[in-house]
Amino acid sequence: MANRSNNSASTQCEAFILNPSEYSLWDEMVSRSVHGTVFHYSWWLEASGCEFEILGYRDSEGRLQAGIPLPRRKRASLVLFHSPNLLTPYLGPIFALSPSMRENTKLSLMRNVGEKLARTIQGFDSFNYSLGPAAPDLQGFLWAGFQADLYYTFVIDSGTSPEEVLARMSDGHRTAIGNAERHGIRVETRDNLDPFLDLHRKTFHHQGLEMPYDESLIRRLFLAARDRGCAKIYLAKVPEGGYSAGLLVVSDARSSYQLAAGTDRTASGSGGGNLAEWRAIRDALESGRAYDFEGSALRGVERHFRYWGATPKPCWRLQNAGSLRGFLARCFVEWKSHSKAHF
Repeated sequence: MANRSNNSASTQCEAFILNPSEYSLWDEMVSRSVHGTVFHYSWWLEASGCEFEILGYRDSEGRLQAGIPLPRRKRASLVLFHSPNLLTPYLGPIFALSPSMRENTKLSLMRNVGEKLARTIQGFDSFNYSLGPAAPDLQGFLWAGFQADLYYTFVIDSGTSPEEVLARMSDGHRTAIGNAERHGIRVETRDNLDPFLDLHRKTFHHQGLEMPYDESLIRRLFLAARDRGCAKIYLAKVPEGGYSAGLLVVSDARSSYQLAAGTDRTASGSGGGNLAEWRAIRDALESGRAYDFEGSALRGVERHFRYWGATPKPCWRLQNAGSLRGFLARCFVEWKSHSKAHF
């Protein structure tokens, strides 16, 4: 791993591990970078409860120019540089690109500095981060031996009007929204986390599953994001007074992300879930943000997102095996995943 930051050496181009006292510089770069997301901020990683470091890169004048968060954990003696949890869907490298840069200069920076960052990352058995649609060019990481696997999310681009979304969505979604409104369902936007957690829990229990993370994780992430004006809960309230569906949406300056959802199946058919999503989409577009459904490859979920008329956007899973044990473990996980998909 790279050395920790040494301010006296700031005139040298180098990869280095930021000291926690420098995280404010990192967060400023996340805000500036076109590749940065709410999930890259140091406060989000801290709220995730994971062990992490941030690998940075300085230019010749000592300015932070690029970097990548490195959350890690141990499992069965394996050191895993993986996304900390399912509620941190996007990570990966980011770069501070000036709008005045020529395209070839931007590519040179991302590829040359990206390769230096990638070759500095050491000490892992398995590396696996998902990068969202705003991800940078990854050729430098590929040169360093990493692999990038394609997947998709669905996004309604900023600048799209609600009228355009209505025209593009499926008849089924449009009908569900109309039915919900006729049945008197109203969407509340409040800091009301407990009813959302109840709906989210029910979604898993209806499928005979346990939640794949502790409720305290959702609570920490929501509170950290809410305190920075980056989180909102949408609840579909039925006329009888209960809630039929809910959404947790987090945002940065460029996009809103549909992070988690919940539904009460006893109120299924009400259209409350569609109505809550429609309100969240409109809020994002009216604030100048894109709306990212944080897509899924599950057929039913993918179809629901697609029917909003959203645009499929390519994303990448950046992976590498740092040891034979890590390679074998990754092969086993992929085999299990393919087996479940085909049988």
